[in-house]
This record gives sequence, structure tokens and C-alpha cells, in this order.
Amino acid sequence: MRKINWLVILLFFWIGSADSVKATNDLDTISNDQVIVPFVEDSKDTTINSDDSLYEFKAIEANYPIQEESMLLPEIPDDVLPIIEDNFNTSKSIIGSDNRKQIKNTIVQPYSTSTLLVIKFPKGVTKVGSGNIIGTKYVLTAGHCLYNRELGGWANSIKIYPDYNGKTASLGMYHAVNMKSTSGWVQGNKTDHDIGLITLNANVSSKTGTLGLTTKIANKATITGYPAEKNGAMWSHRNNVSSSNLNNVYYDIDTTGGQSGSALYDDNKNAFAVHAYGSRLSTGPNHGTKINSEKLKLINEWMGNKEVAISFNKNITLSKENYTLWNDLKFSNKKDSTTGKLGKVYNAKVYYDHKNGAKYYSLYNNNGTWAGYVNANAVKILSGITLNKDVTISKENYTLWNNFFFSAKKGSTSEKLGKVYNAKYSYTLGNGVLYYSLYDNKGTWIGYLNANAANILSAKTLNKKVTISKENYTLWTNFFFTTKKSSTTGKKGKVYNAKYSYTLGNGVLYYSLYDTKEKWMGYLNANATSNTTRSLPTSIQNSFEESSTVESVESYEETREMDASDSEDSEVTNSAKNFDSSEVYNDLPISDSSEYAEISESSETNTEVDSSVSSENN
Repeated sequence: MRKINWLVILLFFWIGSADSVKATNDLDTISNDQVIVPFVEDSKDTTINSDDSLYEFKAIEANYPIQEESMLLPEIPDDVLPIIEDNFNTSKSIIGSDNRKQIKNTIVQPYSTSTLLVIKFPKGVTKVGSGNIIGTKYVLTAGHCLYNRELGGWANSIKIYPDYNGKTASLGMYHAVNMKSTSGWVQGNKTDHDIGLITLNANVSSKTGTLGLTTKIANKATITGYPAEKNGAMWSHRNNVSSSNLNNVYYDIDTTGGQSGSALYDDNKNAFAVHAYGSRLSTGPNHGTKINSEKLKLINEWMGNKEVAISFNKNITLSKENYTLWNDLKFSNKKDSTTGKLGKVYNAKVYYDHKNGAKYYSLYNNNGTWAGYVNANAVKILSGITLNKDVTISKENYTLWNNFFFSAKKGSTSEKLGKVYNAKYSYTLGNGVLYYSLYDNKGTWIGYLNANAANILSAKTLNKKVTISKENYTLWTNFFFTTKKSSTTGKKGKVYNAKYSYTLGNGVLYYSLYDTKEKWMGYLNANATSNTTRSLPTSIQNSFEESSTVESVESYEETREMDASDSEDSEVTNSAKNFDSSEVYNDLPISDSSEYAEISESSETNTEVDSSVSSENN
């Protein structure tokens, strides 16, 4: 009977061993309690945890008083050794000279999210590692800080010290009550999946804040952690990210043993990898486990967040009415509606791929207030279309806007009638209203202007002989009136071929003149010629008589945005530069609904749009 019982016990432990119960996918979850949870790529769960409802990955700032009585961290045991950070038994990962700096003010975010880990493994060995707080009671770290096959498997215990400065931990000590990693690491020892999560015995993020998570790789990043040779002090280094692949990120950031588990984070306090391995070469690079879309989903599931928030941070414009703005993704509570908001612009910080097959954006107003979740079918991403055309102001009293939330005015078209700008990009709001992004001749951005207030400056084929009838008129190189090519002085009576005509927004007509040898002479105000077929109002003609024309044109048309070349064979010179349209609007503030309503009632947004109406499909 005793033999049978022993066999049962042995069988029980054999079944419960992480090394004997095999997972089927490298991303299956294995916990220190030996529970295996399969990773299902397309599985979504709409269950919402009341404490961490639909956790959106953004850094959370903390504002907490420093405790007067600090808790002393016991001396690090003599048998503490650095976490081995590579496969070559070397803990040093310094690239060239050591450029790390000690962080003494450890309560300032993002440093406050860094934690010291004191890890005890089954074979009696104690190690030190690092981690970062990413949720109410969750610490992101490397898988090998939790599970080490050579040291007996899962750690027996982990003590966590947030805000440790080498002498004291003002926030006290926390314990790991659960550890999770991937089967790829625990069973396969695969460095591609060396990532893990610790669940603490109490909430801590209200005191420390959190790092955000993102799948976007930054060009430069920071690693902050606890090198073992620094006796518990926090050290940090920011440097270049050199490359990445599906599962790893490589970088020239100095680390040593003990910094394993530290997040690799960008300047927006968003982590996109977990440091795990140092190079055996002094030239580097070091590398860590990349937070790709699969691992982002996995971390969400580890924290009980089944609907995965994917970082987006782009502006969108409402393009359909009668869609609901939801308070939650259970669709049990309506927050608002898109009705009456056609064309309104929001910032979509994140999106969710819902199990109903639809995508939902989480929308925010310009003041940072949350507007709700909306079906992606009801919006369009607001993006610039390259235009690079010259336009001339044709209407006054229109606003030049600083952003598409219409919360800040940059200028006005008043007293700019006829002035020429370069429209580098065009944007169409969800109500169909078109806007130009205007630049002057120096490349300075002027603002966003409703296209109704400007005409594209285009050439009309003329091919007509004209005679110079007035002197002291300028022949211009461009319509920004920045470069004079010649003048009509001494040319009275000369005949030229007016190949093309241009009409500015104030109604003034210009000819593009060529001589008998097809040499381009420049742009000339048609008032300085005879034998024309135009019929301008008398008031305009009088205003450009010989005695006042040059002065009027130069003072009214001033200078424009780009230096035009003196090319003999070019009609209008545009030296446009390459430009990333996402930089124009993504960093601009957002207006609230009252400000949008005000601009909707103005003459700038009175374009009628035939928009189809769709009902919400849950």
C-alpha cells in the first residue's frame, strides 16, 4: 500500500513538473504553480476586470508623499551573484567605456517604476535582477529572473524593492505571489521568449506610476536597473537602438549582471523590449526580448486584460453619423453619439480588435478628456496628401488654423487677398471639407486653410502677341514677388508672345512672356501691355497705373515662401522639400466639442456632404 502511495505521489510530481508537461506553443503561459495556459492567437474575451478595465498602455504618473520612515534593505547576501546575461558566462556588457549614470532621485518617474529583485532559487543560490512596474501590482521582467533550470527551476521567493536607492527603499518590500513566463523559455530555453511577469502581494502603481508598453521601436532608448556590482544602487544609460527582428531588439546601451529584466523604454516612457542578454564583445550590441504584437497580447492576458489595446496615437475625423460612442466594449453603456459631429477631429490613442470582428478606437479630446469607444467604420484617419501646388488667396476673413481641432488660430486671410502660398499637403475632414497646409517662400508653415478661401494658381494657355505699353513695371521670376527678373523700362513698344496667363485671387492678371527666340522674359502684370482681350474692373486697372503699380504690387504681395530660381524655361518655380505629413498634426492640441460647434457654424465648414449612415454593428 505504501509503495502504491509513493508511486501516486511521484506520478503527481511528474505530471506537475514544468519540464515534463509539455506545452504546444512557445507562447503558452507557464506559471510557477505549474499551470499551463495555451496561447490562442485569435481568441478574444470581452470580460472586463473592474480594477484594470481595458488597460490602455500609457505611462501613469504617480504623485505620492515620501514616507518619513524608510525601510532599510538588508545587506545583500554574500552569495548573491549577478544574473548571467548571456550564453558565454560573462556578466560584463559594457560597450567601450562605461557611460552609465547613477540615479539618486529614484522617486521621479520613470525611475520610480524600476524595482530591485532579490531572487532565491531552489538550489540555495540568491541572485539579483531588475524589473519595471507596468500595472497596479505587476512587474515586467526577464523570464530567466523567474525560472532557471540550472538553479532548480522556478524561484522559491522573490523580494521586490521599488524606489531602492542603494541604502533605503522608502516604499518598503513586496513579495511575488505569482510568476509567469512563456513555455518557449521555461521548456525550450529559447532566448527569443525570455520574458516574464511577477504579480505582487499588494498594489504599488499608485505610489510609483507605471511604464507604458508599445510595439513601436524607438531610435534611442534607456535602460534603468540594478547592476549587482553597484551594491544595490540604481544606474541608467540612454543610447542608440541598432536593429531589431521579430523577437529581439539590439542596442548599444551599457549593462552588467543584475540589470536583466530592466525595460528598454523610449522618451515617452513606453517600454518596447526587456533587457536580457549582454554581448561577449566590447563592441556590442546587447539585446533583449522584443514586445511584439503577440507578446503585448500575452502580457495583457497575464494581467487579466483580454481586450488588447494597440498603441495608435493618430488623429481621426468622424465621417458617419448615427454611430454610438461607448463607455465600454461590452456595449452596455452609451456615452455619446457621432450625430451632429461630422468632421470633428479626435486623437485615437489606442485601438482594439474586438472579437465581433470590428475595430474600435479609444478617442480623446484636445484637453485630454476621454470621448469614448467608436467603431472604426465611423471614422477616417486624418492624413495629409502630398499636393505641392501654389495657391492664391481668393477670400478674406477666413482663419488660418494651428490644428484641426480648431482650438488655436494662427492667422487670417484678411489683407492677404491675392497673396500666393505653397500648399504642400491637403486634408479632407469627415464632412468633406478640404483644407490646405500652407507654407511661405522661406518654408515657414503658415497654417491650415479652408480650400474655399484659395484658388490653385494654374496656367491657362494663351499664345497671344502683346505689346509693352507702360514702363516701370517689373518682370517677376515668381508669384511670391521675391525676385525681379527684369523691367519694362526701355521696352515700350516691344512685342512678346504671352504663352500663358495667370489670375491671382484678387483678380489681377499676369502674362508669362517669351521673346522671338523662345527665351522666357518673366511674369508681367497685364496692365503694362496693350492688345489684350481681358476686361478688368476699372478700379483694379487704376490701382495698377504706372505711378503706383510697382509700389502696390511689392507692398501688397510682399514676399512669399520659397526662393524661386531664375530658370528661363520654368513657368512657376516650386522648390518643395520632402515632408512627413504625420508631423504636421499629430502633436497638435485638440479642441472640445463647443469649439468645434463654433467653427462648424462659420462660413468655413458650410460645405454640404452626402454621407451614408450606418447603424452600429456589435
